[in-house]
Amino acid sequence: MEDALESISDPLGSRAEYLVRHDLEGALIDTVATLRGRATRVSTQGSGTNFSIQIMRVPFSPAPVATASPDGRMAVTTGRSYEFSAYDPAGTLDRIVRVAEEPPTRTEAHLEAWVRSSTGDREPMDDAQVEAALRSYREIVLPDRLPAWNSLVIADGGEVWARRFAIRGAETVVRDVFGSDGSLLGQVVAPAGLRIQHIAGSRLTVISTDYLGVERVEVYELQMP
Repeated sequence: MEDALESISDPLGSRAEYLVRHDLEGALIDTVATLRGRATRVSTQGSGTNFSIQIMRVPFSPAPVATASPDGRMAVTTGRSYEFSAYDPAGTLDRIVRVAEEPPTRTEAHLEAWVRSSTGDREPMDDAQVEAALRSYREIVLPDRLPAWNSLVIADGGEVWARRFAIRGAETVVRDVFGSDGSLLGQVVAPAGLRIQHIAGSRLTVISTDYLGVERVEVYELQMP
C-alpha cells in the first residue's frame, strides 16, 4: 500500500508529466518535454472494506502548462518561474525566454483569500470555518512562493501572451506579452473573467462571463503604445 501511495503522490511535486505530440490519426510522434507535475497530498481513512484514499492538490503548487499555434509552434512553462520554452513546428527547441524576477512570496493573506474563495458560488464560510480550514492547510508543506505563469497563448503573429498567477476571486490579471523573437513587448492588465481564445493582427477574441455565469464572445481592437 505504501508503494501505491508513493506512486500517486509526492509532496514536492516531482512526479513527471509529459508533453507529447500526435498526428491527426492519433499516432504518437514524439515527446516534446518532460516536466515536474503539480504537488499533491494523500491522506487515508479507515481500514479494510472502509479504507479510503483522498488526494488533494496542494494550494499554490505550480503546474506546467503548454499551448500550440495552428501552424504547429509550441510554448511550454513549468509554472515555477517566469520562463517558457518555445518550440518550432518540428518540435525542436527554438529559444528559452525568461523574465529576471521571481514570483511573489506567498503570505498568510494569500492563504486566507484562497480559503475564502474556495466555496465558489456556494454559501461563504464563516470565520470559524475559515480558521479551521487555515489550521488544516498550515499542516501541509506549502510553496514559499506563488506560481509564476499559469496560461500561455500564441498569437497568429508568433507573439506569446503569458498570464501571471492570480488568486481566485481577483478582479484583474496581468499578462506579459513577448514578441516572436522573445523580446518583452509589455504587459496587458484585463478583467479576470476574460478568457483569451484567439489573437490575430490587432484583434483579440475572448470569452467573457458575467455575474450570472452567462458567457459571450467579444472582440477587442488592440492598440500598441
